[in-house]
Amino acid sequence: MSSDTNQSAADPWNDIAVVNEKLLRPGISLQESQDLYNMWARMGTYDKVRHSFKFGSPHCLPWQTRRRVFSFAYPKRVLVLGISEISDYVFAVLCREQLYLSAEAKYYTAHDQLMTGVLSIFPHNRDIRVLDVGAGTGLIGERLRDHGFKNVDALDASVEMLKAAERKGVYQRYLQGVFTQDPIDGIDNDTYDLIVMCGVCGPGAVPVEAFEEAVRILKPNGYVVNCMRAEYLETCPEYRGRWQPFVARLEEEGKWRLVSQHKYSNHYFNHDGLLIIHQIF
Repeated sequence: MSSDTNQSAADPWNDIAVVNEKLLRPGISLQESQDLYNMWARMGTYDKVRHSFKFGSPHCLPWQTRRRVFSFAYPKRVLVLGISEISDYVFAVLCREQLYLSAEAKYYTAHDQLMTGVLSIFPHNRDIRVLDVGAGTGLIGERLRDHGFKNVDALDASVEMLKAAERKGVYQRYLQGVFTQDPIDGIDNDTYDLIVMCGVCGPGAVPVEAFEEAVRILKPNGYVVNCMRAEYLETCPEYRGRWQPFVARLEEEGKWRLVSQHKYSNHYFNHDGLLIIHQIF
């Protein structure tokens, strides 16, 4: 057995890659997605890759991620190095050189892009009511709290994810449920000033029709800030050929308007993302 295989089998972080691969499978059902997120939350590893970048703990990274991050720092050398050579020592060197921490922006920029969008429309007001759709373990909630937003509720289909988020104490309410076109229990009309969504529009997750529910629960002049993989508008069955007609219909009905939309790099590794902001009428 190769050293790479041995390292993979011995490394508990390898489970993250396995779960993530399953979650991004085209055609995955909502129930399958929910079950996997519950499992991921029980593993206690959902936050750790992100936090290992934030706090500079290279030894916490799975070997697959080591190779990817190293390729960002040294794109030419990665071709001649084996995965097993990208060790804790190498990443410690990268940390000292600040290359490792700077790679965070190339590894996963979705959260930063989302906060840029939020702050562009609410540069000063921190008293607004916010719903974090697909809140997961509260990573976006932590960002919102760090920027002074305190009136934030969490919505997620995964009970286990919400339990992890509740331990952080960054939300006011923790709502378990799926975000579809059906009314969400416990949320009245015209409740929120802002809905944030990061990485929840894709296979087995939030369907296009769910934005009708966003219109219902947002106050007049409220906003939806959504970060998603750009490719999903073409490759995801739930969105391919359906997103643009749906957006246009809501515009024609006078329910919302497009404020801005732009593509950005490395939503997740080398996958481009879209930051889309709509305002409700």
